Amino acid sequence: MIAQMIGYHAMTIYLYIFVLLASLAIPLVWIEKPFKLIRGSRIVTLVNYTLLAMIAFDGLVVMVLSSRGWSINMILMVAALVVLIAGEILKGYKLKRFVLSQTRDFKAYQGRYMAIVVAQLLIILPFILIYN
Repeated sequence: MIAQMIGYHAMTIYLYIFVLLASLAIPLVWIEKPFKLIRGSRIVTLVNYTLLAMIAFDGLVVMVLSSRGWSINMILMVAALVVLIAGEILKGYKLKRFVLSQTRDFKAYQGRYMAIVVAQLLIILPFILIYN
């Protein structure tokens, strides 16, 4: 049962990575259409929040079922989850402050959006390399 829950946990993490990679294409596909960029990034943000909640729940269930205490690995995973959630909040905050009428703001938002997504991928990558 624990192995099955670890499998579910890994699947949700891989799904989250897939969504992050797909969200890298949003600013590139809609490079001249700010309204579609906003709509696409809002949808992806909601999906990311959902996947992060699923990852946290799966990790909590694995921790409780395996009767393990808090180890360094678990603390690092929780810290990474908090940083990933903070990145999603930051993307949403930047989106709210985004002014559609100024192309300078549009290009700046695209750059910040892609930088945050790449940073989120770089946060997850060490865990994938260590545990697989």
